[in-house]
Amino acid sequence: MKFRILTFGLAALLPMVLMAPPSSATIKTGAVCKVIGQTKVQNQTEFSCLKKGQKLVWSAGKKVTNPKPSTTKAAQIPAITFENLEKNIENIPQTAWAKSNPLWTKNESKIKGVTLLFGPSKKPLNCYGGLSELTRISNFWGKYRQPEKTVAIYAAPEDNKWATGEFLRVTGTNGPVNNGAGVATVNSQGVGQIVFYVSGDKSSSNCGGGIEKHEYTHVVQLSQRSKSGQLLSIWPPTWFLEGQAEFAGSSEFPFEYYKKFSSLNRLVPQGALKDSEPATISAFLQTTSSLTFADYSVGYQVIEILAAVGGPHSTMDVIVEMANGKNFSEAFEMVYKTSWAQAVTIISKVISAQIKANQNVPLSQFGNIKGEIGTFKWPERGYFDEALFN
Repeated sequence: MKFRILTFGLAALLPMVLMAPPSSATIKTGAVCKVIGQTKVQNQTEFSCLKKGQKLVWSAGKKVTNPKPSTTKAAQIPAITFENLEKNIENIPQTAWAKSNPLWTKNESKIKGVTLLFGPSKKPLNCYGGLSELTRISNFWGKYRQPEKTVAIYAAPEDNKWATGEFLRVTGTNGPVNNGAGVATVNSQGVGQIVFYVSGDKSSSNCGGGIEKHEYTHVVQLSQRSKSGQLLSIWPPTWFLEGQAEFAGSSEFPFEYYKKFSSLNRLVPQGALKDSEPATISAFLQTTSSLTFADYSVGYQVIEILAAVGGPHSTMDVIVEMANGKNFSEAFEMVYKTSWAQAVTIISKVISAQIKANQNVPLSQFGNIKGEIGTFKWPERGYFDEALFN
């Protein structure tokens, strides 16, 4: 199964400013804190709780002239249902992100059973995430079945013959062939097999980072089993698989970045669909076709809607139901308590409105200059497994 040519990178979370309840405890820079994004004011100095490595710690304080007393103010997250979806179009990104982003800080157990192999032609650049990225996405999907063994190969296309031999040697079966940014599968023994493209080009457009999250999400999708232990035999639509893999990684972004990524996915590539009318989108979502760029952009929008309605894990629950023998429509209704036939009509109207609202947005809004990866500038990455390449 081959996956996306255009990929996105991902970085450690930046602190988001939220107000927190007062505390009598003395705050010190570098001391452990509990809630990422939390801020506290002490002696006219504001401290933020941020992530450093695998820990949450208080930042270096910054002086404030007129500090306000810290108060508790929970973010208002609208309750979105299929019934009120059209009235909440502007709230979809915030709600989907708010239900997904906290899952990135719940577990920090290191991924097990993963072997990384590197092709002889070129070294991966240090903008690839290695085990750190794979660990984080594994934790995000931590409640679902995952392979006990995964082999990930970083290789250039000229290493395909070598990669095939390595997959055969390490996993007992041939793995996928590298002809894009990344490709993933799970073999008949339940072993995850991934190839990440390595160009050797140092330009930022060839950096990855988030590609591990995208491809490992495919591994999790393909690892769900029936009650009798059989691997998935009935497949969700391609747009569902690709949209879920895109959304999963993006939900770790700080919200300011997430909004840009969400907005970018409303710019459907020219020619991907004949138009952006609801009937065209509905037909696309109900027709099985070969992989296109619309599977990523439109698929992302659908998964974002489903995450806003039922949370991000609801989308993997659909795949679990399919592993147990249900078709897509049956699994969808089981999870969302609404028929797919009813939901797709509403979803298509919403996506049509989203695309039309963005069709005149200049691409310059998203930025495309040196130092930026994909659509916007990434924060510094401090957790790459450089030792692997020594």
